[in-house]
Amino acid sequence: MRFPVAKLLEYAGRWSELEESDNPFAVVVMAHLKAMETLRQPEARLEWKLRLAKGLYDRGYSEEQIQQLVEFIDWLMVLDEAREERFDSALRQYEEKRTMPTLSPYQQRFIARGKQEGLVEAKQEAVLDNLAAHLDAVPDDIVAAVRGVRDPERLRRLQLAAIRVLTPDDFRALLLDARASG
Repeated sequence: MRFPVAKLLEYAGRWSELEESDNPFAVVVMAHLKAMETLRQPEARLEWKLRLAKGLYDRGYSEEQIQQLVEFIDWLMVLDEAREERFDSALRQYEEKRTMPTLSPYQQRFIARGKQEGLVEAKQEAVLDNLAAHLDAVPDDIVAAVRGVRDPERLRRLQLAAIRVLTPDDFRALLLDARASG
């Protein structure tokens, strides 16, 4: 049997050729070369490990191929625990950015409004929950008045006040005072 032999170090001078290749073994060779080059340079190794892993996404590989190649690079370019965590975090953020479609300004405002609405509704529920914990029953007019409050800061103040009130009339007076003061 005959096996072709390739000396990987000879590919160091052909880096641009390796970068342009869509052959997965080009990535394997690049990872090996950079692992050797950064043997006692942990920060440089982290940078190259990230660069190589991120570059996989631009080569048109399948998700499974990317995962296998990242695992190989991870095995070959070992880092200390702190740098491994930085690598994992940076790669996760990169993956999230790549899979996140670009949103139009309208969509961004719509999402922001939705978050604001969710915050307001959560604060309204917190006010009503605090009232229910202190009063036997929360009268319908108070429920309607609380649901009508849209200002998160005012709802925060009402939530704190709802803990201290003794009667529904006490809370109605706070609602009126809050309305009068803005």
